[in-house]
Amino acid sequence: MKPKLPIWLCVLISLALVAFGLLFGTARGFLDERKQVEALLQGENGLQSVLAYRGSDGQNLSVVAQRHLTGDTDVGSLRSAALTLKSAAVTLTEKKEADEKLQAAVQAVTEKLNQTATYQT
Repeated sequence: MKPKLPIWLCVLISLALVAFGLLFGTARGFLDERKQVEALLQGENGLQSVLAYRGSDGQNLSVVAQRHLTGDTDVGSLRSAALTLKSAAVTLTEKKEADEKLQAAVQAVTEKLNQTATYQT
């Protein structure tokens, strides 16, 4: 006669296998999602790259604006927001705030530049 396992032990083994499968699948799923999010954040043309490009554009505008609007406070805020966006040591939340400041500063500086006689579009 073959040795048989008690039914409670079989149920316990199957529950353990199901729990392991669920935990393993969940962990794999979260790791795959994390890889996708990191690729969107840091990959080629990812969010970090786009923010760095916006920072570069802001710096370019601040150089042009400095020639026509010397000593203007909006040019200074434009430059500081652009430098924050290009910095690698800044968190994503700080970059979001800097991007909003950059947008406001770009609008203010653009309006002021259009009002000056020395600036040509």
